[in-house]
Amino acid sequence: MRSSMLDLRIDNARLVLILLCIGTVFSACYEKSERKQFTLVSPKQSGINFENKITIYDTLNILHYMYFFNGGGIGVGDLNKDGLLDIYFAGNQVSSRLYINKGNMQFEDVTETSGTGTSGWATGVSIVDINNDDWLDMYVCRSGPGSGTSRSNLLFINNTDGTFTEQAALYGLNDTSYSSQAAFLDFDRDGDLDLYLLNHTHQFIGANAPLPKKINGESANCDRLFQQISEEGRNIFLDVSQNAGITIEGFGLGVSVSDINQDGWPDIYVANDFISNDLLYINQRDGTFKNEIQSFLQHQSHNGMGCDLADLNNDGLLEIVVADMLPMTNYRYQMMAMNTSEDIFTLSQNLGYQPQYTQNTLQLNRGTYGNDTIQKMYFSEIAALAGIHRTGWSWSALCADLDNDGWKDLYFSNGYMRDITNKDFISYRKKRIRFSSKQTQDSLYFSLMTNLPTVKLKNQLFKNKGDLTFENLTDGWSDFDASLSNGAVIADFDLDGDLDILSSEINAAAALYENRHMAIHSNSNSYLKIQLQGDSLNPTGTGTKVSIYHQGKQQYQEYYGVRGYYSSSIGPIHFGLGADTVVDSIRVIWPNGETQILYEAPSNTIVEIRQSKSSSSTVEGTTRSKLLSQEISIEGLEYSHLENNFPSFKIDRLLHQQKSDLGPGIAMGDVNNDGLTDVFFGGAAESSGKLLLQHSDGFGAVKWPHDAIYEDMGILFLDFDGDRDLDLYVVSGGNIFSNGSTYYQDRIYVNDGSGNFQFDGSLLPEIRSSGACVISADFDRDGDLDLFVGGRITPEYYPAAPRSFLLLNDQGTFKDVTEEWSPDLRHLGMVTSALWSDYDNDGLVDLVIVGEWMPFTIFRNTGCKLERHIATIKGLTSTTGWWNSLVGADLDNDQDIDYVLGNYGLNSGLKASQQYPIKIHFGDFDENGSSEAILTHFQADEHGQMQEVPTHTRGQLLDQMPALHKTYQNHHSYASANIEKLRKDKPHETLTAHLLASGTLINNGGGQFSWTAFPNESQISPVMGLEVVDLNEDGYHDLITVGNLYGQRVEYGRQDAGYGCLLYGLGNGSFSFAATPLNAGNTRALSSIYFKDRLIHLVTRNDGNTSTFLAAPPQLMKKTPVPNGATSGTEFLRKGMNRKIEIYRGQGYLSQVDAQHVVTMADSILWYSLDSLE
Repeated sequence: MRSSMLDLRIDNARLVLILLCIGTVFSACYEKSERKQFTLVSPKQSGINFENKITIYDTLNILHYMYFFNGGGIGVGDLNKDGLLDIYFAGNQVSSRLYINKGNMQFEDVTETSGTGTSGWATGVSIVDINNDDWLDMYVCRSGPGSGTSRSNLLFINNTDGTFTEQAALYGLNDTSYSSQAAFLDFDRDGDLDLYLLNHTHQFIGANAPLPKKINGESANCDRLFQQISEEGRNIFLDVSQNAGITIEGFGLGVSVSDINQDGWPDIYVANDFISNDLLYINQRDGTFKNEIQSFLQHQSHNGMGCDLADLNNDGLLEIVVADMLPMTNYRYQMMAMNTSEDIFTLSQNLGYQPQYTQNTLQLNRGTYGNDTIQKMYFSEIAALAGIHRTGWSWSALCADLDNDGWKDLYFSNGYMRDITNKDFISYRKKRIRFSSKQTQDSLYFSLMTNLPTVKLKNQLFKNKGDLTFENLTDGWSDFDASLSNGAVIADFDLDGDLDILSSEINAAAALYENRHMAIHSNSNSYLKIQLQGDSLNPTGTGTKVSIYHQGKQQYQEYYGVRGYYSSSIGPIHFGLGADTVVDSIRVIWPNGETQILYEAPSNTIVEIRQSKSSSSTVEGTTRSKLLSQEISIEGLEYSHLENNFPSFKIDRLLHQQKSDLGPGIAMGDVNNDGLTDVFFGGAAESSGKLLLQHSDGFGAVKWPHDAIYEDMGILFLDFDGDRDLDLYVVSGGNIFSNGSTYYQDRIYVNDGSGNFQFDGSLLPEIRSSGACVISADFDRDGDLDLFVGGRITPEYYPAAPRSFLLLNDQGTFKDVTEEWSPDLRHLGMVTSALWSDYDNDGLVDLVIVGEWMPFTIFRNTGCKLERHIATIKGLTSTTGWWNSLVGADLDNDQDIDYVLGNYGLNSGLKASQQYPIKIHFGDFDENGSSEAILTHFQADEHGQMQEVPTHTRGQLLDQMPALHKTYQNHHSYASANIEKLRKDKPHETLTAHLLASGTLINNGGGQFSWTAFPNESQISPVMGLEVVDLNEDGYHDLITVGNLYGQRVEYGRQDAGYGCLLYGLGNGSFSFAATPLNAGNTRALSSIYFKDRLIHLVTRNDGNTSTFLAAPPQLMKKTPVPNGATSGTEFLRKGMNRKIEIYRGQGYLSQVDAQHVVTMADSILWYSLDSLE
């Protein structure tokens, strides 16, 4: 039913009146000086003098209650129905306080007259209309070191006359658990609100110990679920936790409710502290919940604090933000004890814990997957890409549009009362308490702890840039002082159309910051507020979904009061509109599924929407997928890679990434000459590879008993001996053997013509370099296929350049001609991918190479030499990176080959730029006769100056170089050290990485290229596998990318955000994000095979199963044979377009496509051989 906005109350009059009053009161203040967007309203001016004062006693301190310094929350809502938002502060050792908003940013303390004072240790505040009388009540959680009765939670019922009566016991909500916060939701969709109670425990001993999880509901620190029921004519709350499946222990500090999987039923996200994993309780629609954290998320924060759910990229799906405590400066990082033990991390995973890291997390919602009745969602953790992963000792995480530009920004509160994680403090304490009694230990701890400094930190503000990244505008937007802030709310207290910030402070007055955006930028961005009026059982409309549409854009919010840390806010829903002056339509889905669509709302207004006017149509929930692909199963086309889990980090304490888990590779070719493409998968050390032969209905495995001890890397089918069948070349790699081991010898397996292979050790020279890729082409133009083999690493000597090989085919035997043809190739670097490609269209195939710590490199073929060519790349001074893969294609249809490069990506705490690269210095720094490698990056110090600092902790450095104990006797000396002091004057070499983004190099001719980075959706993980294909058949090449990298040190966190990307080519070398093909896991190689007139893509996984998927239904695509001897061609396409193609034997990441066929949509192809190009 179409509704007009004229049917609704648009409260312009009151808004204008209040704005005029505000302008009159404050105009004189702002004429004197230019102020920033957020300005502090002094306690004298506001009347808010609440101070959450914490006093440390020898009988009452953090030894008696670990959460002694965790602070309190805030509740905000219009408690007296005058249209202004009032404030309730939770007090720990002081009484909680209630302040009534009098307008003009002035508040009155009415705690005593209202009867809302508290004793005990109040924590979280939830504003709710619990008795459905259309007046807001307050539920206050209590915890602390006191007795059970002092921890009894409180319920203040609004008497509608400015007073409240505590009635928790009457409602069955006087719970005495150690409660952090309560969230109200209608989990059973019966119309009334139920309650989820977030708990922790007083027992913190072993809180970070990897012990078996307690999931049976009997643990003292289990959360609780209360269902509202009617009993004897009144409503009470009944504990249904056990029956509902709320049974998993945790140290709960944050809780958020929303319909995460978009099925119409509310779900619950719980942020847990310490080793206890976060929980994602998905509503099963039958009164029960199931924890789906492991199937929805890849990893999470270790010390989960506050959390929030919001649509940060305006795609209609909710992201998850969780605050943690990763320091912003290197000094704080090096001084802070964190859980980075590889052994504990491994043990935790073996016990069923999901990976978790000390950092804020931002879980990007990628859509739905699977065919289950209860739809599953999948998320990519992108906090590092977004630039919000490290904000200090953070508590509240809140999402809101702070500048009314239509994008939700981020706020984090910060600070801790004592620096108890200081490593030097911990070390000193351990030494002093050795062999002491517990009483002596406690006395010493108290004495030391009381003299520790406070960790006062600025709260942080981040502006949403609309591209999955955020800009830190803390200093640009505010004059925030360093503080001890905990609970916080964001709300429009002065009704001027922008959102203000209020934080609860320890041992200081609460901080109220007025947002002056509308006053400063009155003619720019606008807003729309929506005031919900629900039905009689849920007057606030809690759980309602609201979408707005304006000028082709959409925004989405779900209305739940509890957000951030210990805090809640009940008030109008706020949308920033940017420059738009009208909202085209508003779509409301009430908690019971009833929908309402409204049209043409003017900006800068408050719109009231009543459920009583909604239509009777219901929506059970709509699930949406961002997948353009379809995972399929083909008989016999399967391979499971089994990694041997070599302990790389125990051997090299400074190694930042494992080098023993780089496979498996994949190769395609018709090995038995039946016209069907077959597949070979490389094996890990101690595990053989696998050969699959294609037949009419699927694939069948052929026994492959060869050389299981080797670690297979690059693999390649080629007819090196000219007998018209495909033989197999396998590169040996990894780092589990000593440098120079015979197990790094590459291998050739000769085909007998029927798909039977026999190893022949006489065909190759000695190659004892741990290798990566192998590619073939006739670079000397004598009619047979020659090889380039890229060296990957030098075991035990990372990052020393390994040996690479140029192998000339001499009548079926390969000779090492590297020195004669191109001596620079011998120790070029750590090669990851290479391509034989005629980049300059001179008819000679050139060698293009990328690698780790290497630049994009071309060796130009002169006919008798391969000479290094320095390419000019517009926009870049250096292309050194952590490159993984390389493919070639004519992306702009101009008849030359452009290049697509897969890199490490941008979703990491390690940042690189043209000005501030990542570096690795290697030399004998401790003068013990062996080399060490020190990884560094640039990071801003306490004064905002960029400094080059080591990424390693003091412990890691001293484990590798014990002689440096004298230089760095404590953590302070190491955290304060300059990298120059670390290097001293010792001889060493340095490698750099200036570029971590994946992207394209467009060939402009004359050895000049232009760089274009992929969209940020493709930068969230390393790009390993790469494939070029025209997915939408528009005549421009598109891309499929896959990749993750699990084998990183704990402090860096594993790279696991990648599910693959489908990118549409725009015809100029740039690409737009299209969809996600859902290839999670530690993905590596990517190739494709034509099966039953369908192009099937295969993705290998390290230590996992290969997956197969269709990227798009074929329309014009067809399989076309490549003539013998053809090396390139011109495709003639529709609409008069044509483009160059090249035939590659080996490309991408450890990948080979069938070189005997191409899959094309061309009307015709003009083929060229080397002879025809002369």
